[in-house]
Amino acid sequence: MFYPKKSIHEILAATTEVSTAAEISYQIEDAWRKRLWILLAAIVAFFILLAVVTASISYVVLAKEKTRQEASLLTSVKAISKLATVQHHYMDVFEWNDQKDFILFQLKKSLLATGTASILAGVNLEESQVQVEKEGGRVFVTFPRAEIFSVDSELRFSGESDMIFRRISLEDRNRLMEESKETFRQKALEAGIISQAEERAASQITSYLEGLGYQAEIKFQ
Repeated sequence: MFYPKKSIHEILAATTEVSTAAEISYQIEDAWRKRLWILLAAIVAFFILLAVVTASISYVVLAKEKTRQEASLLTSVKAISKLATVQHHYMDVFEWNDQKDFILFQLKKSLLATGTASILAGVNLEESQVQVEKEGGRVFVTFPRAEIFSVDSELRFSGESDMIFRRISLEDRNRLMEESKETFRQKALEAGIISQAEERAASQITSYLEGLGYQAEIKFQ
C-alpha cells in the first residue's frame, strides 16, 4: 500500500506521541509505586519503633516493681529473722588450780565455782547483707551463716585455797570466768546451736513467704 510522504510523517509523529505518553504514564506509576513502598516502610518502621518503646517502658516499669517488691520482702525478712534466735542454758562446776614447784616445797592455790550460762545464737543482719531475689512466684533468700551472739555466764565461787605467799587474786577469778565462758560456748557449738538457729530462721521465713503465696528457697553462705 502506498502512503503519501505527508501521511508517513503524521503516522510517525502520532506513534512518537503515543510512546511518549506511555513512557510518562509508566514513570508516573513507578513514582507512585516508590512512594507507596516508602509509605509502607515508614508505617512498618513506626510500628516497630512503637513496639520497642512500649517494650522498653514495660521493662522499666516491671523492673521498678520487681525492685520495690524485693525491697519490701527484704524488710520483712530482716524483721522476722531478728526474732529467729535460739537460746541454750547450761550449768557446770569449774575448778581452777595453779601450782608452783620449788626444791623443798610447793605453793598452790585453787578455786571452785558453780557456773551458769545463757547462750544466744542467730543470723547477724547488721554485719552481713541478706539477699532477696524474686522470680515470678519464687523468692530466693540468701543468709549469712548463723553465729553465737552472746554468752552470758555467771560464776558463784564456793571454795578457794591459797597460801600466804600465793593469794587468790582478782586476775585469778577473771581467768576462771573466761575459761568457763569458753567451755559453755564449746558446749553450745557441740550441741548444734548454729544449725538450730539456721533451721529456725529458714522455717520462719519459709512460712511467711508461703503465706504470701510464694515458693521460698533459703540458703546460708
